[in-house]
Amino acid sequence: MKKIIGSIITGIILSFTVLTDANAENNFLPYNEVRNFSEGLAPVSILKKNDKGIEFELYGFMDEKAKEVIAPKYEDVGKFSEGLAKVQLEGKWGFIDQTGKLIVSNKYDQADKFKNGLAAVRKNGKWGYINTKGKEVVKPQYDKAYAFSYNLGAVKKNGHWSYINKKGTAVIKTKYTSVKRFISGYAAIKHNGKWGYIDTKGNVVIQPQYKKVHSFYEGLAAVYKDGKWGFIDKNNHVKIKFKYEDITDFSEGLAGFQKNWHWGFIDKKGNVKIKNNYLQIYSGFSEGFASIMNRAENGGYIDQNGNAFPKFETDFVGYPFQNGKAIVNVGGDGQYYILKVLSLH
Repeated sequence: MKKIIGSIITGIILSFTVLTDANAENNFLPYNEVRNFSEGLAPVSILKKNDKGIEFELYGFMDEKAKEVIAPKYEDVGKFSEGLAKVQLEGKWGFIDQTGKLIVSNKYDQADKFKNGLAAVRKNGKWGYINTKGKEVVKPQYDKAYAFSYNLGAVKKNGHWSYINKKGTAVIKTKYTSVKRFISGYAAIKHNGKWGYIDTKGNVVIQPQYKKVHSFYEGLAAVYKDGKWGFIDKNNHVKIKFKYEDITDFSEGLAGFQKNWHWGFIDKKGNVKIKNNYLQIYSGFSEGFASIMNRAENGGYIDQNGNAFPKFETDFVGYPFQNGKAIVNVGGDGQYYILKVLSLH
């Protein structure tokens, strides 16, 4: 079912449509849960009952036109990444492709998504990595393992962290108590209770000195010092002063900030672009729109000028836009629809 609606934003006419199920009586998608799109498909679930009348969920996938392309039959699923999604059957994880074909059999206790052609998997209490054909290219042997980035995977063994290549060779050996994945060429590392950053060669580029840190996005990283958040660049120059109660990463040139318990958005110079009039940011800017909750505890989307659309609703939670579409929930289980932008002129 499609319903065309629109908004006028400071002289700009925005029109969009709500996509639901053609046979739905309540204008919602016919699923108990709908998660966000990834690579054109969204995880969905239906409710079933066992012989004792106890309800349980089964998961499958729908496409951006709300068409079910993989029937719900899995206990749980992950998002598609590099053409594959993890799926759970009888408590074990494997991977399927976008046609629903089983590519990696369900034999792992845990699994992460594919990145750089590899996925971290756990078997018998240890983590290793498989390739897209299901071959264990790095045998399970680690206590922890993160998804690859920049062709490096962060792994922990016997209390020590290192970064390995795709052959399992430790190319960066560390002394750090905690590490993160490489994002924008830098990885956050923790030493003696403080966080800093290294590059992909293992060189310390920003000495550990912050209590909390985020990864770098759009050239800046959120860091926490003396009880407040601010932003630094890759040379550790403070670009936005430490004065915020909380912060989000930059996305499409804007970052969320919290001050006096309310949220707004700043640009990369620290200028307030959207005043802190909101109780919560559900998701940062994606394709020009952010999902927020206003002071009246109603949810909706705003553009980069702070204009709201289509209208704020009670219990509205919007997911990030992808390819002009976003999943919206308006009241819990079974109340999802797709919001699709038709024109912006």
